[in-house]
Amino acid sequence: MTSRPRDDSGGTDPSRPACELPAFKDFLDHLLLERGLSLNTVDAYASDLAAFNAFLKDSDIPVHDVTPSHVQRFGGHRARAGDAPATIQRRLSAIHTYLDFIASININDAVDFDTVSAPRRGRRLPDVISVEEVVALIEAPDIGTALGMRDRALIEFLYGTGARASEAASLPLKDLNVDASYVRLFGKGRKERVVPIGGKLAEALALYLREARPVLARPSSPRQVFLSKSGKAIPRQDIWSIVRRHALKAGIRRHIHPHTLRHSFATHLLSGGANLRAVQEMLGHVSLTTTEIYTHIDQKRLSEIHRKYHPRS
Repeated sequence: MTSRPRDDSGGTDPSRPACELPAFKDFLDHLLLERGLSLNTVDAYASDLAAFNAFLKDSDIPVHDVTPSHVQRFGGHRARAGDAPATIQRRLSAIHTYLDFIASININDAVDFDTVSAPRRGRRLPDVISVEEVVALIEAPDIGTALGMRDRALIEFLYGTGARASEAASLPLKDLNVDASYVRLFGKGRKERVVPIGGKLAEALALYLREARPVLARPSSPRQVFLSKSGKAIPRQDIWSIVRRHALKAGIRRHIHPHTLRHSFATHLLSGGANLRAVQEMLGHVSLTTTEIYTHIDQKRLSEIHRKYHPRS
């Protein structure tokens, strides 16, 4: 994996805010190259640390003198600035990781985070759509065109495998085996998982690979499965636009995105009786607790049905 070009502001991307924390560039490289985090995740770390750096400068606190109370004060400062509890938790986690890193390379003493508390975040249930809405969304693209075949295969792929948009965008041809009905995906931290391919998805992929991808491909095209109109690897942001555009065409007025299909994939599997650990493995979750959120969605749906139809509800 290669990193982005350097700039003089302390980050690997000119769009990142300046940050004067010691070993800042080394820390981002550590996240990107050694821990295998995605560029988007590394950008989030950079943004969080830039905010912490600004707070330390405004408070006239050298990073070498940071204590748990300073970190706690930063959390309070961000709460007053309007950050959501989940955002503050993420920022504190980024600071914790960074301070541990500079302690490990003997720039700073370790900071004890046991006394640092973050605001509690409510457990927000992921948005899902019904099976009928999924079918309408999949059938929205016009498969009489190469782009329509691509869009149908892409939407079918997101729902049929539970893949993230970034995983679909970066999927190489060598990791897709339609004949053997499986795809190899690499999630957060380059964690590998193998996900089965169902019959409808296999049909959509076979049509796209046979009829549409050769039309989109150029001599310089990468060996990615999903290509843009210009023959390049499809950007992750374009996948969001594709899903949203076809959702409107399908008459789905709620705001949905590629992750809605990932959430729906998991929820529909569990509703149909799938084993929780099997769903965990297909989603690539490290912790079973993360996957359990989808059981709460199904329980909520059943409660709503009970309230609507039971005569004593």
